[in-house]
Amino acid sequence: MKFISESSQAEPMKELLNYLRQNASLSDSHIRKLDIKKNQILTSNQNSPEHTIFLIQEGIAFFEVFYQDKPHITSFYSDWTLFHAEPILKQAFTFEIKLPYRVRAATEMVVYEINRDFLIDHLYVQPKFFHFLAELGLASLSFSTFMTAINKLPANETLAIHLQILATYIGEKHGTAYHLPSAISQSVLASLCNCAQSSISGHLHFLVKEGILESSSKPFIIKDMDALASCYDSSISISSMH
Repeated sequence: MKFISESSQAEPMKELLNYLRQNASLSDSHIRKLDIKKNQILTSNQNSPEHTIFLIQEGIAFFEVFYQDKPHITSFYSDWTLFHAEPILKQAFTFEIKLPYRVRAATEMVVYEINRDFLIDHLYVQPKFFHFLAELGLASLSFSTFMTAINKLPANETLAIHLQILATYIGEKHGTAYHLPSAISQSVLASLCNCAQSSISGHLHFLVKEGILESSSKPFIIKDMDALASCYDSSISISSMH
């Protein structure tokens, strides 16, 4: 299964942002550049938060849902990711889903707060950006479905897949190894995999023993991506489109 990677969406997203900011006097009232501190919760300052869209220029954020009053990380956003400030399901369906959640900065971030109507108005006269965002939205939906499905697999396979996705999407390649950001910890992996941290810790130690990981604690370094891929069903294929 292929998804739009961070690198493939970066250039068109930069182009879209530059396009929106062409008219400085107009864009200044509809676009705000924000410096976000680590662990800060991303919230809209507009009167109608549902009309706010965030674009991450730099940094990583976690999407966390609350269950039994505790936050659980279910997904992440990184460079040049576009996401809505508040759910818009009630505008598209005949029912409403209320799910306590938050978007928390996992690192220091640079974010643009964009008025949704301002963005949509500009898409009418530039169809190529509309097509790009439509493809991005459909890819994000497929990715969410995939992420939900892999959490049904055994914990060791789920962990291996999450590690490979993180490495491919936000990891830094050094030779044949991939370095994950320090924001990715054992507890983050446990939350993403919907497993107890003790279980994840055991599987991480196994990967270290097999020579796949450098260590079982952050920052994680994946030394052998091919060996990591052998830890889950061969019918699943995850590869970089860079």
